[in-house]
Amino acid sequence: LRKKSKPANRELVLGVGTPNETALPKFKNNSISTGKYNLVSFFPKGLYEQFRRVANLYFLSVAIISLFDTVSPIKPYTTWTPLTLVIGLSLIKEAIEDFKRHVQDRAQNTSPSERFNGTSFESCEWRDIQVGNVVRVVRDQFFPCDIIMLESSLEENSCYVETKNLDGETNLKTKRSVDLGTITKVDRETCAKLTSGGTSIECEHPNNSLYTYSGNLTIGAPLYEEPKKISLNPSNVLLRGSSLRNTEWIVGIAVYTGHDSKVMMNATATPSKRSHVEKQMDGVVMTMLTALFLMGTASAIYCSKWIEASSGKHWYMEIMKQDVTFNPDNKALVGVVAFFTSYVLYGYLIPISLYVSLELVKVIQGYVFLNQDRAMYHADTDTPAMTRTTNLNEELGMVHTVLSDKTGTLTCNTMEFFKCSIAGVAYGEGITEIERAILQRQGKPTPAKNGKAIEPSFNFRDKRIEDGAWSRRSDASIARGFFRVLAVCQTVIPEGEPTPEEIVYQAESPDELAFVVAAKRFGFFFKKRSLNSIIVDEESYENGKPGKKSVEYTLLNTLEFSSARKRMSVIVRRDDGKIMLYTKGADNVIYQRLAQRGNEYKVSTQEHMDDWAKCGLRTLCI
Repeated sequence: LRKKSKPANRELVLGVGTPNETALPKFKNNSISTGKYNLVSFFPKGLYEQFRRVANLYFLSVAIISLFDTVSPIKPYTTWTPLTLVIGLSLIKEAIEDFKRHVQDRAQNTSPSERFNGTSFESCEWRDIQVGNVVRVVRDQFFPCDIIMLESSLEENSCYVETKNLDGETNLKTKRSVDLGTITKVDRETCAKLTSGGTSIECEHPNNSLYTYSGNLTIGAPLYEEPKKISLNPSNVLLRGSSLRNTEWIVGIAVYTGHDSKVMMNATATPSKRSHVEKQMDGVVMTMLTALFLMGTASAIYCSKWIEASSGKHWYMEIMKQDVTFNPDNKALVGVVAFFTSYVLYGYLIPISLYVSLELVKVIQGYVFLNQDRAMYHADTDTPAMTRTTNLNEELGMVHTVLSDKTGTLTCNTMEFFKCSIAGVAYGEGITEIERAILQRQGKPTPAKNGKAIEPSFNFRDKRIEDGAWSRRSDASIARGFFRVLAVCQTVIPEGEPTPEEIVYQAESPDELAFVVAAKRFGFFFKKRSLNSIIVDEESYENGKPGKKSVEYTLLNTLEFSSARKRMSVIVRRDDGKIMLYTKGADNVIYQRLAQRGNEYKVSTQEHMDDWAKCGLRTLCI
């Protein structure tokens, strides 16, 4: 018989229930399991894990020898009792920790979701979703599987997702729905036609690449007389593990479920964690075992020679009446028995009570002290410490290597607007910790520490430009342009009431958030974004009187930041009809693009940036 080859691509059809039940290879369901053990594998795998410890193997060998009265000088219960206690305690601990994993899996598998049943969207659990189902996810929910988005509640058919469970990024990312051509709305009637069997997807097989995806969506009758093929790309895919933000709902097609989803393809099997101390103890035990073998061997050789040569002289021992254990005619057997007897007797070199104590201490440390430690409680998110495993208590605080891919890893991914340079003049009175350390090293007086941030992402103080004072300076027109770029050149999403006190900004990066908040503090309040426009309330000083003016900028294009461009730009049409390009980015990239004339502030601005970089600040040019 010839084995059927695996198809080059995954092919699935849309439908209700289990539309791809007969597909080859068979698709996995949406239920997941991250536990190390199940009811069948717990004892064999658990015992294997326990007897990976060298000491436990030694105690087991002693316990087996103690069963033979001829060899063992001790009773079996003296070794079996502590060994059973150590192994039993460890297995119970493993069972509790793995049970928690299964509880978490069950909570996730039974999370509520919605799927189309042929006539309407009905409530279901995550584990009920099958490949090819049309599902709906509402605001702040996690995606139950990998989904191809068909429609969202936003006008532009896009949505915002948070992927911190996938890549650690807390900023929002934009995803876009598939371009369905003449189909402008995916309502119940459209869903019924999509799931009638005429729509299919051909895509790549499940893989662990979070940022790539290729495939085609083919829509046939009854929506199109001739099948229409639509290309799919990574911006259409909503991955399991991410959550929906700033969007009321999305509708999409389940393409990868359960362990076929990209986040689960990236997950590794739950490892058996062993602390550095435990590994060191194995080394110590091996050394002691070597010494024990040498001592036992020496005792066996001496005993066999003594029985053969000298035991007859000691009439009171009545050697000839003894059993094979002390038979002078069989010195080899006497030596073997003497070795095992010594092996058991000298076993106190490796105390089993030490392991009993260690297991008890770890359990009490983890489930009593760590879980109830108020110093490890995070008040902002109401999150106490939660011990998932007690195998690594000794590793807490034992930092060996720090790897950082960018500054956000070491700064909680938050930034504050702290200093600025406008028209060659530096503003900002605060000093950084690095500046304070330099002054202390030089023996100079250090200013008082900076107070708390005025508001999140803004910690700027300078009376020369605060509270509208910038408008009375001779370079007010340049300052106005500076603040306008901060307010307009961004991809931030406003949430909540459009007032400076109530609004909440969701930004793709912490520096963008800091800039928009700074612009608001300086009188350029970004309050609303639509598909093709940005509305900013700007300070106006008509006839010398302060006031507010709402300005709408028509968004013509956004050139997003990338590692190659090292800058982010927007092209907008102002209310006076002028088309403007606003850019912010790294100083070397911006400086390369400056005009040859009109750069009277170039040198002084570069000096300011160099000084601030030495003080630990992150700098950008606009």
